[in-house]
Amino acid sequence: MGSGLANQYAVHGNTINVYAPIQMAPFSDGKGGVTKYGHQGIGGTDCTNAGPFGSYTWSVSGDELTLTAKSDPCGNRRAIWEGVWTRRS
Repeated sequence: MGSGLANQYAVHGNTINVYAPIQMAPFSDGKGGVTKYGHQGIGGTDCTNAGPFGSYTWSVSGDELTLTAKSDPCGNRRAIWEGVWTRRS
């Protein structure tokens, strides 16, 4: 769809610290970048660029990854990240 979301994160032991979202957008200025006004209304954000930041613990059992919020005041991101993720091959 030409847009999306990526989060900057750092892993320390069994903790994942999630930082500000990185807005993804199609190239639209003809030079390989986004316009100076940004892209409006295309979705792809879970929090603001300033945070709040989140922290999750993780564990793996077989093909399942479990993410549990230690602290994440950003409800949208928590709704996406927290839970059991199953590897599909």
